[in-house]
Amino acid sequence: MEEVEGLIANLSSIEDIKDVLTNDGNGTSDFERLARQAKIGYLLSSYTNLKGLISIDIYSLKGEHYHVGDTLDVQQINVEAKENLYNEALNSGNSILWEGVEDNINLKSKNKKVIVIAKVLKRIDPNTFTEKPIGLLIINYDIDVFYNHFTSTYKDTEYMILDSKNRIAYHPDKTKIGSNPGELLKNLKSNSGSFNTNVEGENKLVLFDKSNKNSWTILALISEKGISDKVKNIGNDTILFLIVAFFFVFIFALVISKKIVRPIKRITNSFKEIQKGTINFETRLQATSNDEIGELCKWFNEFIQGLELKRKTELELREAKEAAETANIAKSQFLANMSHEIRTPMNGIIGYIELLSDMRLEREQAGYLAEVKASTDALLLLINEILDYSKIEAGMLLIENIPFNLHSLVEEAVSLFSPKAQGKGIEIVSYIATGVPRGVQGDPGRLRQVLNNLIGNAVKFTDKGEVAVNVRVLKESIEKVLLEIEIQDTGIGISEEDKRKLFQVFMQGDASTTRKYEGTGLGLAISKKIIELIGGTIEVVSQLDKGSQFIITFELEKGQLKDEEQKLKPHKPNSLNKLIVMIVDDNESTRMIFREYLGETGCKIISSKNGLEGLEILKGLTSASLPQIILVDYMMPGMSGYEFGKQLLSDERFKDIRLILITSAAQKGDAKLVQTLGFSGYLSKPVRKMELINIISSVAALEPQETMENLVTRHSIIEEHRPSTNINILLVEDMLANQRLEMLMLKKLGYSVELAINGEQAVKICNDKKYGLILMDCQMPVMDGYEATDQIKKTSSLNKNTIIIAMTAHAMEGDREKCIAAGMDDYISKPVTMALLEKVLEKYLNGERLDTL
Repeated sequence: MEEVEGLIANLSSIEDIKDVLTNDGNGTSDFERLARQAKIGYLLSSYTNLKGLISIDIYSLKGEHYHVGDTLDVQQINVEAKENLYNEALNSGNSILWEGVEDNINLKSKNKKVIVIAKVLKRIDPNTFTEKPIGLLIINYDIDVFYNHFTSTYKDTEYMILDSKNRIAYHPDKTKIGSNPGELLKNLKSNSGSFNTNVEGENKLVLFDKSNKNSWTILALISEKGISDKVKNIGNDTILFLIVAFFFVFIFALVISKKIVRPIKRITNSFKEIQKGTINFETRLQATSNDEIGELCKWFNEFIQGLELKRKTELELREAKEAAETANIAKSQFLANMSHEIRTPMNGIIGYIELLSDMRLEREQAGYLAEVKASTDALLLLINEILDYSKIEAGMLLIENIPFNLHSLVEEAVSLFSPKAQGKGIEIVSYIATGVPRGVQGDPGRLRQVLNNLIGNAVKFTDKGEVAVNVRVLKESIEKVLLEIEIQDTGIGISEEDKRKLFQVFMQGDASTTRKYEGTGLGLAISKKIIELIGGTIEVVSQLDKGSQFIITFELEKGQLKDEEQKLKPHKPNSLNKLIVMIVDDNESTRMIFREYLGETGCKIISSKNGLEGLEILKGLTSASLPQIILVDYMMPGMSGYEFGKQLLSDERFKDIRLILITSAAQKGDAKLVQTLGFSGYLSKPVRKMELINIISSVAALEPQETMENLVTRHSIIEEHRPSTNINILLVEDMLANQRLEMLMLKKLGYSVELAINGEQAVKICNDKKYGLILMDCQMPVMDGYEATDQIKKTSSLNKNTIIIAMTAHAMEGDREKCIAAGMDDYISKPVTMALLEKVLEKYLNGERLDTL
């Protein structure tokens, strides 16, 4: 069957045959027809070596007949049988029709009865791209060869084969081929099975199975008497065999017991002693033979030797492990002490630099101070990176899961690098897409660390263009949100070779990059480890000289921020819906961000890429279509924001439009100058989402007479809700330099401050006076901060509920947990900056939990 189907598959795949059948009868001459006959005949003749093949016939749809086989006279054919065969093959569910025993269509063939197999040849129509029939392929197979195959193959069982029309294709009695099997058909109701019947006076078991491929059925007729006779013979032979086998098994068991079982018992008992731990490691088993048992004894002896060696090795490893753990504890203690000793003077250096920065200094002095500040910042970053790397190396870098404001975290990270970007003359923007939740749960400190590293690198390696930070939601469920943060720059880019080693420790692009841009090469390695610890991924897409994209993807739990949402809403009650706002900015990213943020509030947006274009657009608008507010960038090519404002406000038609200046280069005195020119508001880049909405809301709410008197800025909005600082704070600090510095900072922030020089003094003071907040150093003489906190919380009736915040130079893993366990409410590691201190005090003294440090 497989050979016949293989023949048909080969013939139906020949394109020359398909070409002839497709073009058959289309105005061909007799000569061309004869040439085609010869060509097809030649092709078919190469396939006539199949045993039992009588003929191969191919018919075109227009009646042409191509033949190779047992007769040359093919003029006389059974046309009706051919047409019926074509229709059956065309409508068959199978690609090949095994028709079975039929009269030979070639009437002049000497083989009148043949087994017929047919296939409709098809070709793809180039116009409709569907398969269409082009001809009929018929294989005539010799019944005698088919008969001899089964006769010679199966001698002990009587077989019968029925074709697809239930005609006998094979039977031991050759005269029955082509006839109907009679009564047997009544029992062939399923595709396979068995039944008992009487054939010619003899009871027989009939097994049958119908092929799913061609619907032919094979039947095996087995005499029940023959089966019973064979079963009886097998039973007798089996009994005799069992008797003989039992005798030999008994003899063999005696031999095995002596030569195998006893030695195996010795080995088993030895293994039991090993399991109990009572084995003598000098025990050896004597090998009495060279067979498998002897080999097993030798193997056991080697095993005992190996076990003894392993025991010695384990003992050495245990001693080495204990020594390594002792060394690791010493290293951790050394790092903790070094961290404390370095951070303590760093706290004074950074604090006094901040205080000096607020004083009036000459330009040269201010330049020197800026260099000192940059150096101390770099030193502090290096210290933090070395500590983080040591935690990663020890597997002790832990991840928190606390609620925090994601929007604020991202916008603060971007704002941190705004001065540096401004100094390099590049734009830095952030865009938080619609749907990104504000309240989430995770580790804000570690996420901020990653963002600071990536944004800092982007600003560092970008000399022109922009740095953009985009946040979007990839997938969201009821409890969790999958986020993507993309940091994109137009900087120097990264080569393919450098990308492969980018996240390795102490590695940068190349040595020249390290010299030009500085850095330890730890930042990206630490960032990658942090993202992996929170279950996220970090990838980089970059080309040399074409900028870079760092994409971090991670999942966070959704969270609620108490009283946070109300604070983040526009503080003016008026609606921004249908307010017309115009954006004039040459930076495409800024225009897009403003358009998206204000579009969410219902504002109608008009955009312009420079001042001249903006004025032209305004001139073409009707009075009803004019914007109520225009956001204009200060620094644009051709016309600055100041010039745009002057020209606009000089036109009587535009006098009611309110202007807000957006600048990335804020200077002292700008606000006064902006108000003098007639601007109603002033914002510095990067602009945060809620700041933008709030300032638009505030400017829109101004009365006409207020627009010239009041300038709305980021600070004026904050000042409206700034809490009173008439709060008394207790500072507990033993070091004189830190006492002076921290008291100056607190007084500069407007707070009243009292000092305790150790924990014992703090406990006594807290028994006599109520404080709004206590800042507690941890490592002090007489009584440390941990014990002092415990006593205040337990014994002080006035201050047992007062917020106590640890302010310590200890920054190793576990120090925060130690402070919280002692009863402190939170923890700040030194050095402490003015901005961080202000943020902590505002959040706690407003009754909020510090969740974004």
